[in-house]
Amino acid sequence: MNKEMTLILTVAVIIIGVAILIIAHKEAMKNVKCKKTAYSELPLKPVKWVYVSNKEMAKKMKQMGIDDHIAKIILAIRMIEQPRRAPNFNFWGIHTDIGRWPYHPDFRVCVKEAFTLKAREYAGFNSLESALRWMEKVITLKYNNYIKKHKSFDFADFYAKKWKGGKRRESDNKVFARAGRIMEGVV
Repeated sequence: MNKEMTLILTVAVIIIGVAILIIAHKEAMKNVKCKKTAYSELPLKPVKWVYVSNKEMAKKMKQMGIDDHIAKIILAIRMIEQPRRAPNFNFWGIHTDIGRWPYHPDFRVCVKEAFTLKAREYAGFNSLESALRWMEKVITLKYNNYIKKHKSFDFADFYAKKWKGGKRRESDNKVFARAGRIMEGVV
């Protein structure tokens, strides 16, 4: 067999292997069952993946009259957590299986996490506006508590202490600055 034919066969095997993995992943995602919930009173709905650009989200927050500083925080968290697409307008990785939030989401969804492959329950929202109003209330509450304690604002510290837990990363402040530039560019 010549080199050209070997290369063609190798590429064909790789393509077939990737196709099998994609099909298997899609099938596994259909049969996801979550074990825990903190919101049994909320309906469990199917996952619908949505895409909203950073600019579209910034424009929507401006239209809704969300405070610019709170909007930058909301956008920066989104840029870190779910920068591309998200299940049911949950661009912030809001879990509903580890405890309750001060405000209820619209419903809940069960999603298999990409990296851990664990089935986890997340907040779901009926629309981008509903999700942004929820985030506006939660972030305003967390921001006010943070400012009372710290007297000044450092996004990386806020994000680590009030959203994800863990250690502060200076790179998160760069994301916050980028979110600010996006918000400033929206009319």
